[in-house]
This record gives sequence, C-alpha cells and structure tokens, in this order.
Amino acid sequence: MFSGVRKDLRPFIIKLRLKFLIIQDQYLTETSKVSYGMFCLDGDVTRIIDSFFRNGIFIIFKFFVSFLEQTYDGDAALGGENSAGARGSHSRTTPRDPTTYNNVSREYTAITYLKNLRQRDKDFITLFSEFLKYMGELN
Repeated sequence: MFSGVRKDLRPFIIKLRLKFLIIQDQYLTETSKVSYGMFCLDGDVTRIIDSFFRNGIFIIFKFFVSFLEQTYDGDAALGGENSAGARGSHSRTTPRDPTTYNNVSREYTAITYLKNLRQRDKDFITLFSEFLKYMGELN
C-alpha cells in the first residue's frame, strides 16, 4: 500500500512491477495493471488519483507511475537520477537544447512553490484531496 509518504514511493513502484512480471497471466492488459495499482493506494492518495483514473487519464501503467512520481517524488519531478526521465523513458529536452536550463529552472520553481503552498498547516496535496472529495459529493 502507498499512502503518500515520499520514501515509500520507489519501493511501491518496484513491487508493483515485480508482481506484474512474476504473475503476467493475471495482468495482461494495461487496464488491469492500473486497476491493481489503484487498489494498492491508501488514504488521501486514493482520493486524489481516483478522479484522474475515472476520467481515463491513466490509459497505460506508465502514465500512472509518472503521475505518482510527479506528485510524490521531487527527484522524479525534477528529472533526478532515480526518475523515469533520467532512465531515458521520456526525456523532455536534449542536453544541448538552450532552453533546458530555463525549463528545469521553471519546473523547479513551480515544484518548490507547490511544496511550500500551505493553508492552515495543510499542504497542497491534502487540500487538493479535500477539494476532490467535496467535488465528488456535489456531483
């Protein structure tokens, strides 16, 4: 189960990938992989991810993992050494691209502001989760 603790994200993703590798006959489709990943989420994370899941954002498991990394792992969001981007699966710019520095700088600034965004001692993710809960009640 993953409940939003940053240090638990990488082991959670590794365990999911291993399970899909070992029991391939049960997880033949991307939908079954994403559904199982959703099943293994806990607490506020479930509420946050569910709205994206219900709207069909996670067509493939890679999108699901990418969203978790961008939301809960600062290194992955910045293209750190452990991120999917650093492993070469979806690099945004080439090393010689002159806009690389500006893109990374803007992304870092946005992530820093987002992580520090607080209201009444609650972080943005918690507030967003509550927002989604109330939106669900209104629908």
